[in-house]
This record gives sequence, C-alpha cells and structure tokens, in this order.
Amino acid sequence: MSSKMWMPVLILSLILTACSEKEEAGAPQVKETPQVKETPQAKEPADSNDAFIPSIPQFEQPEPPEIPQFEMPEPPEIPQFEFPPIPEFPQISVSTTDKQVKINMPDTLLFDYNKSDLKPQAQEVLDKIVQGCAKYASAKIHISGHTDNIGSDQYNLTLSQKRAEAVEKYLKGKLDPGKFQFTTKGYGETQPVAPNDTEDNRKKNRRVQIVIEPQS
Repeated sequence: MSSKMWMPVLILSLILTACSEKEEAGAPQVKETPQVKETPQAKEPADSNDAFIPSIPQFEQPEPPEIPQFEMPEPPEIPQFEFPPIPEFPQISVSTTDKQVKINMPDTLLFDYNKSDLKPQAQEVLDKIVQGCAKYASAKIHISGHTDNIGSDQYNLTLSQKRAEAVEKYLKGKLDPGKFQFTTKGYGETQPVAPNDTEDNRKKNRRVQIVIEPQS
C-alpha cells in the first residue's frame, strides 16, 4: 500500500484516540465506599421478656404438720331439781333450773274473786305442792301474790299480800318448819306477765307464785 493511502487512516486513528481520552478525563470520579464488615448479632429469644426473667428454682412445699385433734370434753351435766308433775291441775305451770323450782298458779284455783281465804279446792292443790317439797331435805320457799290493775294500788298490794300469807299458813302446817324457811310478799299489779288490756290477760296476771330453792 502506498504512503498516501495510510495517511488518512493514521489521522483518523489519532483523532479517535484523542476523543476517547478527553471523555475519560471529563467523566466524574466516583469514590468507592469502603465496605464495613458486619458483626453477626446473637439471636434474640422469641419473647424479649424472657431475657430479663431469671429462672427461679422450684422447691417442693413441705406438707404442713398434722395437728393433733383433741376432743373437747362434754360439759358436766348440771343437775336440775325435779318436781313431780301435777296432771290433775293443768293450769299450774312448773319450771325447774339447777337452783330452783318455780310454780305458778292462777288465783281462781285458790281464791274467789277479790277474796284472800282459801277455797276448799285449794287444799287439794296445795297438798300436791307439799308432796313435791317433801322430797327435799330442806328448802327455802318464797310465796308471792300478784293481781291485775283493777282497783287501787294499795288495795291490790294488800290483797296480794294476804293471799301469799294464806298459802304460807297452809304449807307451814304440812311441812316441817325446822327444814323449810318461808318468806312472803305481795306485789299487787307491779309485776304483770301480760298487758292488762283484756280480761284474758288480766287473768294471767292474777296469780300466786311459789319459788322453792332446795338446800344442799
């Protein structure tokens, strides 16, 4: 090939090389960012709270000691004073405790209305009381008379006292005075067992009460 033919090719090659170098010189330089090597992290537990709760050892609770059972002794039976029933006169009420026997009798069994003398029937009633008292070696006997609120206070006090004394006189004649001590008192209307608002209630209040305290 002749030198004339190579010249255009050489010139074109030089031009292309110069353009390529110019482009490379004008392009912005990109700095490489250094790569930071990651440190592997420990794997967290599924429940983050578990990381803060220490494991608590489990201890078996000892069984409580057996408490011995003590049987409570039964309280001693308190002897009750007995008094024979009086079925012939159901109107009479008898109650007993460890200290006394209390007998309540309506006044109609012993007295007529507003009277203080014993009726004939009263002797049969009081004889039952004598039989019951005879079983005691000795006793204190208190007899009290009671009325309703009809009449003056003084009249009722006097009537109730006379009735109590009439019963006392009869019992003293039947019981050994050396073994039995008697006291009497008339209370009038001051100790009612029911309101004095009806005739039935007033009948309940008109009564004679005998309290027997056997002596050991």
